Amino acid sequence: MYHATARGNAREPIFFDDEDRQSFLTVLESIVDRFTGFVKLVKDSKDWKWSSYRATAGITPVPKFLFPDWILSHFGSKRKASQAAYRRFVAEEMGKTIWGNLKGGVILGNDDFAEKVIPLLKEKEPLKEVPRVQRFATRPSLRELFAGVKGSKSRRNEKIYEAYMQHGYTLSKVVRELGLHYSTVSKIVHQQKKSQVKI
Repeated sequence: MYHATARGNAREPIFFDDEDRQSFLTVLESIVDRFTGFVKLVKDSKDWKWSSYRATAGITPVPKFLFPDWILSHFGSKRKASQAAYRRFVAEEMGKTIWGNLKGGVILGNDDFAEKVIPLLKEKEPLKEVPRVQRFATRPSLRELFAGVKGSKSRRNEKIYEAYMQHGYTLSKVVRELGLHYSTVSKIVHQQKKSQVKI
């Protein structure tokens, strides 16, 4: 998602390196072939005639426009065996969701990939049209934000204000993280806001 929308639109290189490209294409292929499971239009990927799955899996002939060899190379060197492994892979993944693996609601990839992408996202000015969860993809977690504030109410209060105003956390999430009462957190934010105005 990020590859094409942010980097591609800015006419920047879409991939960091060949490994990044291969990783993206593998995930994309898996998502396309699993799409039928998400929308529940058919019970099995082989029944979705508009997918490349049938040809890649060896169920139907490969059309001239499709080149499944690269995908199949990830499943073995012999065509029949790699097609069988590919079919097993898609069957095992059917119905699973990728959304829980997104970092900040927008970055799909391992921690190394996320570390490379986050600085690029920070350089971009957030757009109001972008969903809230995606605008705050690079924000620190509440645990990180409140690390080291134990014993210092003034530092804790500053961090509560920062979490709410700068990083977009809701008061409810801050309350759950700190174990404070909602009205206490609300008062702290209000007091911090007033002190910011005076400066």
